[in-house]
Amino acid sequence: MPFLVIVEVDGLSSPSDAKFLGQPYEPRVGTVFELPAVELRVGRRPGNDLVLPSLSVSSFHLRLFRVGDQYVYEDIGSRATPIYHGELMLSDSHRRVMKDGDTFNAAGIFFGPSGI
Repeated sequence: MPFLVIVEVDGLSSPSDAKFLGQPYEPRVGTVFELPAVELRVGRRPGNDLVLPSLSVSSFHLRLFRVGDQYVYEDIGSRATPIYHGELMLSDSHRRVMKDGDTFNAAGIFFGPSGI
């Protein structure tokens, strides 16, 4: 099963409210999340699978989902232009097929996929 790893933390307004699949976690470098078989939703609201309690994160910010044997990153509502692997996603499509070594940022937390 593929994983998501926190590779850098540059701030979070209330880290004690962070949750992964309803369970609290401490957003630290090296924190590992197993990607669900179908989809992982990330955002500020409690209804997301990965909750990042920061005003810089949209209520429903992004999702990671599986297509065949690949995972796809999709920006679904962030207020700022999304940045994936260091590049602004300026095109109409805010999707990228994820590869090991790629990174993306949400609320100053940089994530990288592993085992993709």
